[in-house]
Amino acid sequence: KSLRPRHGGLFTTGSPSAGRLAALNQDGTVNSDANPAASGSIVTIFVSGLGAMTPQLPDGAAPSVPANTPVVAPTIWIGQSVELTYVGNAPTLVQGVVQINLRLPGLNPGHAILRLGYTGDNYNNYSSGWIAIR
Repeated sequence: KSLRPRHGGLFTTGSPSAGRLAALNQDGTVNSDANPAASGSIVTIFVSGLGAMTPQLPDGAAPSVPANTPVVAPTIWIGQSVELTYVGNAPTLVQGVVQINLRLPGLNPGHAILRLGYTGDNYNNYSSGWIAIR
């Protein structure tokens, strides 16, 4: 077996981890069925395992300013490619936790499944979870 240079994992919430993403709506509130995100809005999710960052800091270190960014940028798919407005260290968390701000496409109300992957991998090695949409 070989070590992968990256294999991102989405932070989820629930007991046991039921696939609901640990996500914040554009207004900073926690995404939930009772508090869904609007189509077209910005949602914040958190991931780890994105591989090398630039500049590279040890895991657990305080994030630096300007933001560390992944050497190989991830992609998010929700039935289509999604615009990522920010990919970098999560400002209030330790190095190794990456914050992704993404703009939701026009979606129907309900649960939307997000897939985290990398361009060219055909989402063969992806992590997924869902958020609530209104």
